[in-house]
Amino acid sequence: AKLEEGNVDILLSHDWPVGITKHGNEKQLLRFKSFFGDSIKNGQLGSPAVEYLMNLLQPKYHFAAHLHVRFPAMVKHESGNITKFLALDKVLPNRHFLQILEFETETPKEELKLQYDSKWLAVLKATHMFEHPLYGILNPPNELVHGKISDEDIQQMEERYKEIYKRDDLAIPENFKIVQPAHNPDSPNFPALPLDFYQTNELMALLGVENIFHFPPAAEAPPPGTQTAVMQPLQPATQLPQAPTAESGPTQENAAAPVENAAPTVENVAPAVENVAPVPVPA
Repeated sequence: AKLEEGNVDILLSHDWPVGITKHGNEKQLLRFKSFFGDSIKNGQLGSPAVEYLMNLLQPKYHFAAHLHVRFPAMVKHESGNITKFLALDKVLPNRHFLQILEFETETPKEELKLQYDSKWLAVLKATHMFEHPLYGILNPPNELVHGKISDEDIQQMEERYKEIYKRDDLAIPENFKIVQPAHNPDSPNFPALPLDFYQTNELMALLGVENIFHFPPAAEAPPPGTQTAVMQPLQPATQLPQAPTAESGPTQENAAAPVENAAPTVENVAPAVENVAPVPVPA
């Protein structure tokens, strides 16, 4: 497995690792986002799980998002490895939302390809049901947190990949396609096409699990509190909490996300690249 200490070049996460502000210019960050102060003081800005992953893998680079502000940092691990962290701003005019980096590689450019990691595929499969919206789990069970993916789990994912794609290099299929029209400033109010989740469906098929994140294109999401089909846990020994019923309605944990997390409107589309000045990652 390639997910080992110091063997990961780039880690991508949505949330920041908790405590990352101590490794960058925290004072400057608070000048832009003063309301972060209490969360930083209480150790609540960022994700403990992402911090654990960053400290475990010790990647050369870690890119994150979520907090809508540019923030570079440098983490020196006890092993001597260094992780360069970078979060970018929201996609708005005159904001630092875009940065281009170049990475050296010993592999010839024409041979570069995106590949799955069989260990991470096994992790996704083992934790899949804990993303189910019916459960609203904030913290995974202890047996999952402290458990480890076995060599057998990893081997099963490698065999499943080979069975589906008739190859064993774990290359991600180059079958990307445009599912919605690109933004046209001369015609911003274009009609949306039917939703197409083919990439998610393909990944779920590889994992051997059900797509619990999207409804079929022709279906509409049921109203809050509606009971939908409950899938069985992938690990029979793991006990999941009782899903809410139509009578009880949704719990606070699985209630709808706040409005600010909604998809961006047409007015928030990316401006031209020349509107953003490049800012280097710390050396």
